[in-house]
Amino acid sequence: MIADDETLTSQKIAQKTGVSQRTILSDLNKLQAMEILARDGGRKDGTWVILTT
Repeated sequence: MIADDETLTSQKIAQKTGVSQRTILSDLNKLQAMEILARDGGRKDGTWVILTT
């Protein structure tokens, strides 16, 4: 999903998947800690960068 649209917000991901926004935030934080995903830029105008595939 992020690979298709790197501008997605946690709220949009939650809406598309039917999972709570808090769960999405937790998952995104885990992916960042594992250095799989990174945020480039700010909360509102940033994009997601996939570091590994």
